Amino acid sequence: MSEINLQGYMSEAIRRIMAKAYRQLLALITLCVLFLPSCKDQPKLNPRGIFDACHASDDTIPAFINKYDSITDANLDAFIDDWYKYSCSVAEAYVQEETINDIYVTEFNIDRQNAAKKYTFKVLPLRVEVYYFDKKLNVSNSRCRANRIKKDVISYHFQDIWEEDYQIGYITPVLTGEDSILYLTDGIYDKLASYLGGLRIGEKNEDIFSPINQQHVDVLNERRYFEFHYGHWGGYWHLETMPIVNYISIFRNGVVVSARESFCETNEYWYELKSIGYERLSEPVGGWIE
Repeated sequence: MSEINLQGYMSEAIRRIMAKAYRQLLALITLCVLFLPSCKDQPKLNPRGIFDACHASDDTIPAFINKYDSITDANLDAFIDDWYKYSCSVAEAYVQEETINDIYVTEFNIDRQNAAKKYTFKVLPLRVEVYYFDKKLNVSNSRCRANRIKKDVISYHFQDIWEEDYQIGYITPVLTGEDSILYLTDGIYDKLASYLGGLRIGEKNEDIFSPINQQHVDVLNERRYFEFHYGHWGGYWHLETMPIVNYISIFRNGVVVSARESFCETNEYWYELKSIGYERLSEPVGGWIE
């Protein structure tokens, strides 16, 4: 075969290969168009709209607690039963904003529920604070003190952000499919905390506490209703199931969830806003140890 014929043969072979690859690429693009949703078809999440849709139960003073002047070993079972009936009525009546509720449920359930499985009930707050910031969050500087980097971008440390920077709302979290939830209100907390003892009785800045009623602590532990811990600094109790979601902060580019993971440690987790939803970073972007 002459050199000229060989070159022509190779050129024709390359042309055929390229034509076949081009046809395959066109076929793949067609399949993507037909069977995969386009980016334009995906709903774009609106952080402001998500915040506006958040709402919480106003039933913060359950009528049943008026039946109990105090909790005793004898009426503890009845108190828990009434608490459960009240909580069922809250869950049945509630339709929550899905996006933030889903984030709450994700954070609550992430591989930290082994201890809670030993108990009959999970205790949730009736109302969780939700903050809306009409700004982007500079996550890389989130462990720093708050400062203005740009007009619409801030670094994050919750305690230092100015009040005029945010609006506040609330949600009542709902665990879909769960039938063992107790919602904690201030009135219910006061009854149970008085039963357990160990509360502050001095002035605000005085570390003077009533004695812990160890007999009552032992009874509540033995009956395995729910997980509870004495507060690290004394004078109070953690009655909610860990992790306790303290608050949720919505930014233009994501959501921060503050979760108390033990009696002395709280961490903040970042859910970055993507084109079709929120994606959680596995490592905390902030937090503290008492």
